[in-house]
Amino acid sequence: MDHWSSMYFMFKVQSKYKENLRLFHRQLPKTPPPSAAAAAAMDAAAAHALKTPHPSLQRQSIHHLFITLRSSPPNSDASRTLISRLLQSNSPAIIDQAVREWCGLVRDGVVSVRDGVAELVAGVEEVEGKAVGVVVKGVGCVVRLGFGRGWEGMEGNPFVKNVVQCDIRGSLYECSVLEACETWENLLQVLQCQAEVDNVLAQEVLLFVAHCRQYGMKKVCKFLRPLLMFSILRVPFLDAPSYSFTRRLVSSLASLACTFPSEAMPLLMLLNDCLGYCQCKSAKDLSDVVGLAEVVVDAYIVILRHSVTDGTVIHKVQLNGVDLLEALLAIYSIFEQHNIGCEDVINLVSRLLGAQKDLGLRYVPELSTTVLYLCLHLTVLELEHEQSSILSLLSLLLDWKSKDEFSRDGVLSDMAAVVPFEFPIIHLMSSPSKSIKGAASNLLSSVEKLPRRIKVLRRSELSVRLGNKILSKPETIIHRLLQHLWSQDLLSTSFFVNISSNSRADPSCSENGSISWVSQIRAYALQAVERRRSSFQALHSQEMLLTEMPLLFSALIGLLLLHPSLASFSADALSALGIMEPKLGVTLLLAILYYNNSMETASLSTPDMLLLKLLEMLPPLARDTSMVSLVVQTITPMLQKRTKSDLYAAAVRLLCKSWEFNDQIFGVLQDVLLPERFREVVSDRTIVLSLAASVRDVCKVYPDRGVDLILSVSLPQGCALVQEEVCSIGIWRSWNKGVKTAFLPRNGKAAIESSDPLIQVLGLQSLGYLCEADAVDFYTAWSIIEKQVLDYTADPIVACGLCELFRWGAMDAEAYPDASKNILQILWNISSSDQTTNEALWTKARVAAFVAINQFEIGHIEICIVDFKERFIDLLIHETNMNTLQAIEHLGSKIITHEHSTRKRLVKEKKAPRNKVEKLLEVFPRLTFSPGQNKSKELPDAALLCKSFCPENSLYQLQFKTVRDVLGQYASAMKEITISLQLSRNVIMALISLQSWKPFMQRWLSAYLSFLDKDPSSKTLDKTSKAANDILKAVLQMAEGSIPRSSENIAIAVGALCAALPPSVHAAKETASKFLSNWLFQHEHEHRQWAAAISLGFVSSVLHTTDREQKLHNVNGLIQAAQDSRSTLVKGACGIGLGFLCQGLFTHSSVVETASDEGSLNSLETESLGKIVRCLSLTLCQITRCSSGTLQFLSRYVPLASDQDMYVITSESVCTTCEERDEDVWGIAGIIIGLGSCVGPLYRVGSYEAASSVKSLLVSWITNGSLKLQRSSNYLASSEALLTCGACLALSSIVSFCQRVEMVQDTELNELVVCYKEIISHLLSLKTLSNVHQSLLIASCVGAGNLVASILNEGVHYLDVQLVKQLLELYKKIYSGPYPHIVTFGGMLGVVNMMGAGAGIISFDYHAATSFPPAHVTKESSGIVGPLLSNPDLEADITSLVQDMFLLAQNSDDREMRECATWALCFLGRLFWPQETHSHKSIRQTGSAEYKSTSAGISEDSVVFKLSLWLAQLDYSRPVNAANVGTVATVLRCLSRAPRLPSLEWGAVIRRCMRYEDHVDKVLPRDSNEKGALRQECFLFSLSHANNVDLLMSLVDELSDLSRFRTLDLNLQSTILCHLSDLTGLFSSSRLEKLFTDIGSYFSSAISPYQHYGFLEKSMLRISYWKGLCQSLGDVATSELVYLPAMETCTCALLSVMPGLSTVSIPGEKTALYEEWNESTRCLGKAREAWLLDLLQISEVDLVQRDAPFNATLKKIQIRAWLVRSGSLPLSELGKLKASLLKSGSQGLWDVLVEFVSALQPAEGSVKRQWLVDVLQISCVTRFPSTALQFLGLLSGSCCKYMPLLILDATTVLSDLPVTLPSLLSAPNWRSIAEKAVSYLWTSTERIHEWSMSLASGSPAPIDQSENDMADFLMRVMRETCFSLREYLPLEKQLKLADMMVY
Repeated sequence: MDHWSSMYFMFKVQSKYKENLRLFHRQLPKTPPPSAAAAAAMDAAAAHALKTPHPSLQRQSIHHLFITLRSSPPNSDASRTLISRLLQSNSPAIIDQAVREWCGLVRDGVVSVRDGVAELVAGVEEVEGKAVGVVVKGVGCVVRLGFGRGWEGMEGNPFVKNVVQCDIRGSLYECSVLEACETWENLLQVLQCQAEVDNVLAQEVLLFVAHCRQYGMKKVCKFLRPLLMFSILRVPFLDAPSYSFTRRLVSSLASLACTFPSEAMPLLMLLNDCLGYCQCKSAKDLSDVVGLAEVVVDAYIVILRHSVTDGTVIHKVQLNGVDLLEALLAIYSIFEQHNIGCEDVINLVSRLLGAQKDLGLRYVPELSTTVLYLCLHLTVLELEHEQSSILSLLSLLLDWKSKDEFSRDGVLSDMAAVVPFEFPIIHLMSSPSKSIKGAASNLLSSVEKLPRRIKVLRRSELSVRLGNKILSKPETIIHRLLQHLWSQDLLSTSFFVNISSNSRADPSCSENGSISWVSQIRAYALQAVERRRSSFQALHSQEMLLTEMPLLFSALIGLLLLHPSLASFSADALSALGIMEPKLGVTLLLAILYYNNSMETASLSTPDMLLLKLLEMLPPLARDTSMVSLVVQTITPMLQKRTKSDLYAAAVRLLCKSWEFNDQIFGVLQDVLLPERFREVVSDRTIVLSLAASVRDVCKVYPDRGVDLILSVSLPQGCALVQEEVCSIGIWRSWNKGVKTAFLPRNGKAAIESSDPLIQVLGLQSLGYLCEADAVDFYTAWSIIEKQVLDYTADPIVACGLCELFRWGAMDAEAYPDASKNILQILWNISSSDQTTNEALWTKARVAAFVAINQFEIGHIEICIVDFKERFIDLLIHETNMNTLQAIEHLGSKIITHEHSTRKRLVKEKKAPRNKVEKLLEVFPRLTFSPGQNKSKELPDAALLCKSFCPENSLYQLQFKTVRDVLGQYASAMKEITISLQLSRNVIMALISLQSWKPFMQRWLSAYLSFLDKDPSSKTLDKTSKAANDILKAVLQMAEGSIPRSSENIAIAVGALCAALPPSVHAAKETASKFLSNWLFQHEHEHRQWAAAISLGFVSSVLHTTDREQKLHNVNGLIQAAQDSRSTLVKGACGIGLGFLCQGLFTHSSVVETASDEGSLNSLETESLGKIVRCLSLTLCQITRCSSGTLQFLSRYVPLASDQDMYVITSESVCTTCEERDEDVWGIAGIIIGLGSCVGPLYRVGSYEAASSVKSLLVSWITNGSLKLQRSSNYLASSEALLTCGACLALSSIVSFCQRVEMVQDTELNELVVCYKEIISHLLSLKTLSNVHQSLLIASCVGAGNLVASILNEGVHYLDVQLVKQLLELYKKIYSGPYPHIVTFGGMLGVVNMMGAGAGIISFDYHAATSFPPAHVTKESSGIVGPLLSNPDLEADITSLVQDMFLLAQNSDDREMRECATWALCFLGRLFWPQETHSHKSIRQTGSAEYKSTSAGISEDSVVFKLSLWLAQLDYSRPVNAANVGTVATVLRCLSRAPRLPSLEWGAVIRRCMRYEDHVDKVLPRDSNEKGALRQECFLFSLSHANNVDLLMSLVDELSDLSRFRTLDLNLQSTILCHLSDLTGLFSSSRLEKLFTDIGSYFSSAISPYQHYGFLEKSMLRISYWKGLCQSLGDVATSELVYLPAMETCTCALLSVMPGLSTVSIPGEKTALYEEWNESTRCLGKAREAWLLDLLQISEVDLVQRDAPFNATLKKIQIRAWLVRSGSLPLSELGKLKASLLKSGSQGLWDVLVEFVSALQPAEGSVKRQWLVDVLQISCVTRFPSTALQFLGLLSGSCCKYMPLLILDATTVLSDLPVTLPSLLSAPNWRSIAEKAVSYLWTSTERIHEWSMSLASGSPAPIDQSENDMADFLMRVMRETCFSLREYLPLEKQLKLADMMVY
């Protein structure tokens, strides 16, 4: 064991000294055992010497014995036996001589120093009397000899090799078992055994110092340190504690230091250190310690004077004085903690500082912390003499500092030592003691006398020197906080108050850390007040703030009153502290007066707002009853007559505000508000305003007091209704027989009668508050004051005041109909005012008017205001101010609610008038196919569309006896039609035929099912599948041996049949696919190939998604056929088939079971799309020899394809030549149609560039074709003409899609229509038409019609009326001219397509809307929008064209012409004829989105109907008259609240509104709405009505789809995500699965547009998602959600992209990130706990591996901590990670540790205490102690009383540990674990100490090498912490602690 343990051991077992001595000897190295003969001889000689009677002879004998001994071998046992025998003698002479001779042996080296000391000490107990001193002196002699030899460099001397290696100012103190320490230990054993030797021992110590100082005083002090430390530390453990020996020893050393002043510094520092170990627990200790300290102070003063005299090392001596000062103050603090008065210590401090000042020494900056320490203690002292001592000391320091620094450079560089703590001094000004008050006053006067530039310096920079100290003390903590607060260099998250507050990481908190800190203190104080008033117990941090440091915080915040940007916040915080602690009232009052006076008298300019803030601190003080009189006395002098107006007015307001806090002041306030006062100051507007405002406040806060205030003036006798003079409002209440009456004064100049608008408005407001409280009757009052009100039409202030008053007229409006009507008229006049001057004021007045109108019942408003709804709508649609629109919106919502509640229940909806076209088409089928006539052969095409071969409810059903009859009838009809219908190798005819065959197959299937239902012999459950199989079988039988024309039609019919089948019928579609695939590869039969290719693609598009293998097989088959075939027509047909097939890609929403299935399906479909695009583009390039860069780009577009080489179209497979182009035009057109059909799928898959490229390419072929057709006659002979032909057919479907996804502009659409028109016009101008001419003309006619219809039916873009009319005229010219029938048919198709027939369109997205309100079209507009049939301007032209075709179909002699006209009209008639339906829902087909009729009961004169109609008529094609964007948004918000909507094309209306802002933005001025706000309102409107309007549901579904969502603007994306809860209420479970899958893909995909956003934009989107998801989880039970897996997968994706808390440092980004974390954890708190814990699962390996996934691990830990803090997870979940986390390296873990401590804040005290013990326990075994100690510092700091003062920093928490942990363990609730905690702390300290020593020696250590840089610092921290808690350590550990001393 080491020397301290040995000393403690010897001390504890004094009764068994001899046994202990033997134990001590056994520990020493033993010499070889002596020979028996030598020992016997030496023993005999000693016996002889002892028997000699004379002392002289005894001495001589002993001398000869030792001479003999010298000749014996060294270190023999003879010498030890001899000295032991001699020391047992009773003769002092023998003992004396023996000691002398023994010392001689040691001096001559015969005996070692170790043995010499050991034998002397061993004989001390045997020696009695004065001889003991001789032995002690011998010990001292031997020690001096050994010390001298050791420092002479004697190698191998054990005394030397164990000497302490220490630098007095170094960083490491290394100690081991030292011989020097053992020597002193043995001397102390003497001290323990015989107290009479203490004088001798002290003398020997002095001799040791005197003789050995030549070897260096530092080394001497190192040697003496164990003796001094043990002599001090042992005292508390003695049976009779006494400092007598210590005092004697210290006094001796101090005296010796004065003897050698030039060498005394190390000795003085040793004495300083010793003072820190003194016990300070009792009054007796006080006298002993003060005695020791006094000796040291006296010695220091002597040495200081000597240094000043010599002029050497003065600064070093002063620094030593600072150390001594800190030691004295530490003693003072300990005594104060034990409630022991210690004024003597302060006196010593005064002597110490006074001596330095008297000697003329300079003030050292290190004293700043001393001053701060004194001020800190000044806030807690209560005894007068203690306060007086501190004040005197502060005065001394201030005087010394000011004189010293001004004498040097004339300016004070650092006055932070005193000026920041003016507040504690002001606090003493309220003392009743004259001496204390005088001292405080003198001190403040000294501060006031300082030049004001000092405070200027403080405002610019607060420079607080902390010296070279590393470890913290309470005063340095405060200094540091002041530095940061003043410089404002920290964020709000850098303070401990942030993790301890309830609003942790609030994104609304200021990025300015100083402001945040002050605001948090204010919040703490107010929360403490609220908890104190309620039954809730105050939080620990609030309790500490309440009980321990309110004055300290007041002092700190008082300093910040002088900061330019913190003054306002500081004033509010001081007020809150005053409310929290009433004892601060007087102090705050004095502080207000002091700072106010100081600022007013200062030479620097002070903002008026700061002075007002100071004055505003007065009223809250009145909350305490004891402060009322003082507050009133402070304010009253400002109410004198000669006071300045501003001051008088301020005093009135202050008095009124004070009354709000305490009603006792009302009497004083009432006197101030007497009418006489109004009379006196009537000419002073400022004062009158103040008085009127005060009356207003009285009426607002306490209406009954307002009435009392009015009635306080005495009435003339006999007059109860007339008041001589009144206060400002002039209205009071009188009760007469229970009737409430209002009176107006007869002669008073009331505020309402004032000619000043502002004063009158204050009067009106006062009256309004009384009316609100029902203290006066509104209408009676209004009848009195009506004539006194100023002209509201001329002054907006008066108008606003009236509106605010009129709100209270709504209550009794019906009881006063005439008066209320007048009031409503006034309100409406104000609300509709169009004043241009003082626009802001008038806006405020108008808003107030609408608010007031909104208080009245709508029915009453309609009675009082003529045409109220019309005027309201007119006002709304013409308003542009956003504030006014908001007010109008609320009124509109109320009107809509009123209309709905008062609607008529049974109102027949008016049917829209039918036009002539509809009537003609209604009778057309009956005229064409009259009963009994079979025109299937003559009109096969029309028969497919409208002829029923099994009409229901007719006699014809009687001929069908069995289902076979039905089958045969339709089969027979089909056979006739297939033979008669010619497709002519024309893809347009094929497409039209396919569209015609579909209704035929639907009727066949419906009829067959009807008879199956009626057939009793049919027992099949799945009748649909049976019907489909039977019909398909019949069709396939028909195909066997059919002629080519029939084969083509049969192939097309098979596709139509599959389209008529429901998705669940798999077998029939699979059979059809195999049949068509077989025909596809019959290269010898081109007629089968090309028709089968089209039909196969069509069948593939309607296959169920689960039939993916069949679909992929069809894709490969079509591509292979296109590659292998030499026929361009077949290639084109394959292109159309592939186009059809593309339409069915990426449309699945409910057919996949898991997210992985969907991902796999998407991958396959994406690869298929890539194959198709590459095949079509490559084929087109090689056939047309086109070198377009776009086609080359598309040919390389193969997403995820692995077999690119399969698409090689060789030149041999291309048979096209210039001569063959006439026949191949339709083949090339088919390829282009197929390519155009890929635009939608490309868009859906996210290939926006490719989709845009295809669109642009086709547009260029048309626009270039239009130009070249006019300029060059050779154009039609080029391949470009073929491209133009195909583009004309394909573009309409592309435009239809692009309009929906906003990929096309209005100007582009108009240009395209013009190009079509020009192409048709030029072709018609040719005299002869070749095949290419005819093909291009047909394609342009069909394409133009579909293009115009797609634009108009979409209802978004406007087309020029004249352009449409010109197209119609061209069509009429075509079908009425001498052109071939196919061209004529093209013209007819153009006409019907423009009306929406959609002939030749293959897009599933084609919108064939037919109904639109006629009123939608405005006469002022030159453009049209909406279906052509609903446009009144074109009704005559359309009717004329339809009538012409009708006559041709009925009366034409030309059969082909009649057939063409009939077919065209039948296509048009499909829009109006009822669809074939059947009771089986499985076969019900849905075309374009329909909307439900919701207008039943909505009157046409209702606001809802008119606003809806106004939206429908919204026309942005005329920007000059366009409505304001904000107005449109307001109308949408109003209609969003409507329960129902009228029947309109709402999809088109909202789509047009979404584009409205972009069109008018460049014309109209921007309003206050952010860009894109209108689009958000459109989405919210659609969301609110999607349940009732299918078109809006379709729009919401479209916007929520990933392909469209990715292209939306950021704000709209955010809005959609915010309303996930609404979407979950709208969508089905399968759609929601897709929705969450899409969202997850959007956030996680590397190609997502999300990746290109900035940090704030990304964060905004994620926050929106969390908000929306959180609300949706709160609305439903999580466990019941079918789409839960998809939601959880999406959430995981969000968490993976959410940044960690430590990844950003920019303030704005950090605020956004904290908001995101708040929202995410709030959302995760509602998730399934099992899933959540699995998601956040962390292993120890994750914490050890510091690779890339480590950041994800940290994020999981932080999320878990946030969830625990919010209460979503139990605290035990953090406990599971405790050991693993704290045993990990600290790198990167700081933020995690902070989150852990933050999560622990709401926990119970017992839990926190257990965590503290566990952390200390972990620190004893971890390889990374810095991590555990940082957490310990965080936990201690967050729970101790210094918490609000601490800074969150990884190093700072360690520096603060010596303050925070002792402070925490001293708290009453924590004392129970103090002993256990300190025990673990000591173990950890020993371990770190050993580690530190091993680093110096190079030996291995149990701590990781990464911690080596922290070793020295951690050792300092642990040692100082243990030192502060040494009272919990036993003596043995205290001795070890002292041995670890770090200088």
